[in-house]
Amino acid sequence: MTGLDQAIREPQHLVATDKTSSLWGYEAMRLTTSLLAFTILSALAGRADAAGEIDIFESGANVVAAGAGVFDITDLTFSAGSSGSAAIAPSRGGVGIGSPADSALYGTLIGPSSLGSGRFPTFASSASGDMFGTGFSDERDLLIPSDYVSGAALLGSARFDDQTIASLGLDLGTYVYTWGNGDHADSLTIKIGGAGTVPELSTWAMMGLGFAALGLTGYRASRRSAAAT
Repeated sequence: MTGLDQAIREPQHLVATDKTSSLWGYEAMRLTTSLLAFTILSALAGRADAAGEIDIFESGANVVAAGAGVFDITDLTFSAGSSGSAAIAPSRGGVGIGSPADSALYGTLIGPSSLGSGRFPTFASSASGDMFGTGFSDERDLLIPSDYVSGAALLGSARFDDQTIASLGLDLGTYVYTWGNGDHADSLTIKIGGAGTVPELSTWAMMGLGFAALGLTGYRASRRSAAAT
């Protein structure tokens, strides 16, 4: 399997391993577009400040939160260790996706303190991939794996069965958290959309550029390998 094939298939498996599931078609398409752009471009850029994004959207009778990111935590300060499950806590600005794992909180982020009126955390029905997001306290921390190193790629998702954006207490919108200065400046964007939300044109454009650059990189690597033999 080529690196590109793996990049395309991994986001699909994060959503559903059962291809008969109603989640498979729409969500696989959405994750393949919005997450693949981050995966490819972050790898090509080779930068620690490639930022990240989490999309939260309705699909059928469920809500899905999925995202990818490459973060620079140089200018952040370790706040506390954490161990928990994927969940959403709107009034505290907390969104955590990915499989349960030991994680760490790093602060302090500059950004909104709330994502909606929902007062209590709602835990995911299922989750896959790397755990990351924003902390569930008033300190506005970045939630990342406990062994995270700046520049490492993260990819995760969570599904909330029989929920809507409204029932979770989330407000539609785009929420941006920033931190760091100069070369270490970075950000995490959380986009909350309704049913039938589709990737923006800019996402398609980013993905197209990613494909082209990845193809060029592979071609150059094959030429170097052939020359060496």
